[in-house]
Amino acid sequence: MSEILRVNIPEGSRILVTSDVHGYPELLKTLLKKAEYRPGVDFLFILGDTLEKGPDNLGAMEYVYALSKNDRVYVTVGNVDRWLWRLFEGDLQKALDYTAFRPDNTLTQAAKKLGAAKIDNTFRKSFLINYKEEISYYKNLPCCIETEQFILSHAGLPENGTLEGTDADFITNYNFYLSRKNQTGKTLICGHIPTYYLNPGPNFAPFFDYENNVIFIDGGTITYARQLNMLIITDKIDWISADALPKARVIKDVNGDMSACVKITADRHRKELDNTEIEVLEDAGDFLRVRCVNTGEEGLAKCEMLDGDVYWGELSAFLSAEKGDVVGIAKNGMSGYTYVKNAAGDMGFLPNDSLCAL
Repeated sequence: MSEILRVNIPEGSRILVTSDVHGYPELLKTLLKKAEYRPGVDFLFILGDTLEKGPDNLGAMEYVYALSKNDRVYVTVGNVDRWLWRLFEGDLQKALDYTAFRPDNTLTQAAKKLGAAKIDNTFRKSFLINYKEEISYYKNLPCCIETEQFILSHAGLPENGTLEGTDADFITNYNFYLSRKNQTGKTLICGHIPTYYLNPGPNFAPFFDYENNVIFIDGGTITYARQLNMLIITDKIDWISADALPKARVIKDVNGDMSACVKITADRHRKELDNTEIEVLEDAGDFLRVRCVNTGEEGLAKCEMLDGDVYWGELSAFLSAEKGDVVGIAKNGMSGYTYVKNAAGDMGFLPNDSLCAL
């Protein structure tokens, strides 16, 4: 059985909820500024995976720990948070293998900051001494939080849809987003799975499943979107976002057609959901006409976004935009079109001549 942290939230309090910071502390700071966060007054919940895969994992760890010293700040553990500590405190060779596999990791960044030439037992001791408080804090994070109205966890609920389960059910359950079974009688808020997999189009906004009373908020900081979402809960639920993409201004109206868009998804845990493998049918200039092998759907794929027979993007995803709009550049340097994200979290292609870098 998991130990679940119970939190009492006084009536009328404002609640802020985010998840999956993944080494982007500046995005979290931006959102808190946007939300006009009031330490000790507002309740702030950060639902796991604050570390790993980002450019400043160490900074994220330090910042979240500093936030936690304020009253009314609660953080749950995420799968990569827990994995990292267990890995580092266990087999040193596994830690070395991990850092070789994932360059953007907390250990390598900590070694650089502490002046360690390599990750070895000497560095391990130095890290554990210099970050003793932060490590202790992260190692003791709860896997789930319950309030009178909400259940908050990184990965959702156990398969039975209740609070009866193991820590792993709340931290590493990769299949909850498929069933979304919620028998708690309360609104569940979780991250873990980028909302791109849930929204009907290529979009990273929070996904509201009203039927099952579940809200998914992982905006995809480790995807092309580089987006961090935050819920603002009062007597209603609003949301804001920030991203780490360079910006461009739209300099002319563009009427894109998303009606033929085929959303590309890849799920390493469920092969039947993976439709990134494509077959090229014909050359269409800046794009290739292709067919998804698993689904049979056809569309246009940007030539420069092909990696062998795997496509990363959306087929025929041509956005509309108005002159003056500001968009984030997800992938540029391509012929004809740039892959962008608009303010609503939608991703797709705009003509290069419609954009001016800011």
